[in-house]
Amino acid sequence: MKVYLERTGKEVELRATDGRDLLKQLKIPEAEAILVRNNEVVLPDEALRETDDIHILSVVSGG
Repeated sequence: MKVYLERTGKEVELRATDGRDLLKQLKIPEAEAILVRNNEVVLPDEALRETDDIHILSVVSGG
């Protein structure tokens, strides 16, 4: 699947069973990312398919 990393502006090709697996491969903590699959926000435990377009958005907080 195509995975676009918003933080770096890079696009990579990966295989993953679900969002957790994908984030683990990329070494990104779940609390620091929002997964968008085919233009819809999804939870990390939702299944992913080879044909999905995934965007990983960085969570930013401040105080």
